[in-house]
Amino acid sequence: MSSAAADASSADDLSEEVDEEFLIGEPAASVVVTSARRVASEIIEFELAALDGNSLPTWQPGAHIDLVLPSRRVRSYSLCSDPADLSSYRVAVLREQVSKGGSDELHESVVEGSRLGLFGPRNHFELVDAPAYLFLAGGIGIAPLLPMIAALAERQAPWTCVYAGRTVESMAFVDVLLAYGADRTEVLIESEVGRPDIAARFRDLQSGTVVYCCGPLGMIAAAESSSWRIGTSSLHVERFHPTRVPPSFNEFGSPFSVRLERQGVVIEVPSTRSLLSVIRDVVPTYPSSCGSGSCGVCEAKVLSGKIDHRDRVLSLQECERGDAMMVCVSRGEGDLLVLDI
Repeated sequence: MSSAAADASSADDLSEEVDEEFLIGEPAASVVVTSARRVASEIIEFELAALDGNSLPTWQPGAHIDLVLPSRRVRSYSLCSDPADLSSYRVAVLREQVSKGGSDELHESVVEGSRLGLFGPRNHFELVDAPAYLFLAGGIGIAPLLPMIAALAERQAPWTCVYAGRTVESMAFVDVLLAYGADRTEVLIESEVGRPDIAARFRDLQSGTVVYCCGPLGMIAAAESSSWRIGTSSLHVERFHPTRVPPSFNEFGSPFSVRLERQGVVIEVPSTRSLLSVIRDVVPTYPSSCGSGSCGVCEAKVLSGKIDHRDRVLSLQECERGDAMMVCVSRGEGDLLVLDI
């Protein structure tokens, strides 16, 4: 199971807020907003192009970017455009009912001609090869699935999609999906038929089918509880917002040592501090965003050592490979952890 930049809310009902500070380590690229188009009642699609007019970095379906807003807030958004067209990126931004400022700022202040910073693209929601696919989308969760569906349609692979939203007016890109054929996509309006029965969608799945789910907490939780029918490794989820974690989360685990290879130093990480906070004693501008292991910005390459993985980004296979970690929440196990920092 993989999860990347985002989760609508926390299943843990934790009250602590995620730190808003973002210290930029790698330099952000500069992009300009070339269009801002409303595609649903509370969703605006922003098209972004490189400020210098050059092509943007390549990406594959499932990727997201991190935008540096004029306020210096950094927010992650899934790419919903065509990976073959590198003249621009497109992201669809929902104005959140309970916003921490990012979606409000984009809706109110960012217009055609605005300049933004950009990190990425990054991808922990990759489209894998499979005999068949089921896509489960809730609201703005349709965004990262659109490039996947387009890629599968081009190679004539079997897929179906369940797309749920509160009202017709709140749902973006319905016309895009229905253009593939009404037999491919089931559009459910919750104000008319209620919430979709996610468990029912898993009962009769063809053997080998993989499921991609992006939507609110309830949809993801229902998919995760039903994934035993197909094997949990066949469910891939993308989360909207970082999961909040309490400060005490970082206190579980033994102290350990970490070598920052590029800096040529060995530092100690006590049980009362996160690895990220100790790294920033040496590299104050090391990047991070969510602080909860769910966005992928703080990912570090691991050269050697055992890892206590605590993030919600890396898949089981990536964790077992042991060559990367999210330093905001994950820790070292054993004598020495060596990072490419």
